[in-house]
Amino acid sequence: MASSHPKVKIGERLYGYLAMTRYLNLSIASANNTNVFVSRPHLPKDYLPYNTLTRCSSDSMWKLQDEDATALWRPLFWTSFFMEDWLSTESYKGADVVLISSASSKTAFGLAYSILKKNEVGEPKKKIVGLTSSKNVEFTKNLKLYDQVFSYDELSKLDSKSGKWIYVDVAGNNQLNENIFQTFEKNKNPLVCGIGLGLTNSEQESNVKKRSMEFFFLPTWLAKRRLQLAPGEITRIQEKAWAHLMKDSKGWLRMQTTWKKDLVEKFQITASGKLGPEVGQTFSLWDSESQFNQTKLKRYDCLQQKEDKKRKKKKKKKKNEKQAKAKTGKTT
Repeated sequence: MASSHPKVKIGERLYGYLAMTRYLNLSIASANNTNVFVSRPHLPKDYLPYNTLTRCSSDSMWKLQDEDATALWRPLFWTSFFMEDWLSTESYKGADVVLISSASSKTAFGLAYSILKKNEVGEPKKKIVGLTSSKNVEFTKNLKLYDQVFSYDELSKLDSKSGKWIYVDVAGNNQLNENIFQTFEKNKNPLVCGIGLGLTNSEQESNVKKRSMEFFFLPTWLAKRRLQLAPGEITRIQEKAWAHLMKDSKGWLRMQTTWKKDLVEKFQITASGKLGPEVGQTFSLWDSESQFNQTKLKRYDCLQQKEDKKRKKKKKKKKNEKQAKAKTGKTT
């Protein structure tokens, strides 16, 4: 990257929420040893994660070989991870079963994974049940993160007559939500609560009645946790969780990078739901990986040369000033 900010180096790697483009101008508000903060005044102050760029050089969770997985997983996994953290502090609303829709999506099975990890160390253990489309049932079962997996047309197979259930809506489908609520109400065992998370297929308009749901929003919860936990504790928790994820997630997905010439076609396939859940997709507006690397090196070399010229000019100026001062001293 190029930079005119004194605390941000040329060629430095940063991770964060950025527009998908080859080049992007950002106004830097401030920088410290671990983060660079960009100015986005249109966002509320509590949306801090969206204005924060992590410095990869001081990020203990960053590895060059895992950059694609990092770009894919971090926004999704931290949403899932901290939702489990929130549920845990709420004692899971008194429930012993968690029902998750869109179970083949990364946000959903990231939550299932986080609950499963908590089950390994905590009591009482929570049962995890996933709902997904019939074409994704096999993939979701093979993840081995759910105790049970059903397709959306198998709601009658849920053991909805017993246990206390909470429902996590990742799909954002009002008709599905209504069907799920009714399934439990018919068996005189209403859901403890419904919680919206992620919303992979969120409907803008619908004639179906909207159920009263809670919604989990990561920035709000993180802001609260920063007040509750000691400084550095959140980072320590994240480092441990991320290390486990990078180890445990091997084999879950097949990473795939799409470059500019194929981007529109692949994006349309992805948006239409035709891309299988086993694919971890990343997009780039560069024509190819080799072009990206060549351009990056040329750009870096050019900027480095400019910086070298500036340093030499500054050094020469100081030398001349020193010589002029010494000469003046001799004359005096």
